[in-house]
Amino acid sequence: MKESKGLKKTQKFERRLADAKTGNEIEVLKRYRREIKEETIRRDASHNGFVKTCAQQQINQLKAERDAIEMEVVG
Repeated sequence: MKESKGLKKTQKFERRLADAKTGNEIEVLKRYRREIKEETIRRDASHNGFVKTCAQQQINQLKAERDAIEMEVVG
C-alpha cells in the first residue's frame, strides 16, 4: 500500500485496516465518521487557536486514514 500524503501509519490504523479487511468495513468507516464529527465540533467550539490547529490536524489524519481504508478494502 502506498503511503498517502499526511498518512502516518499507527497501530490503531493497522488494527482498523485489519478489522476492515475481515468484513467489518462498515463499522470501521462509521467509527471514522463519528471521530471526524467529534473533532470538528471540538475545533468549532474552541476559542483557542492552538486547540483549533490540533483538532484540524487530527481531522486531516482521520480523513487520510479513512480514505486509505476505503481504497484498500472497498476499492
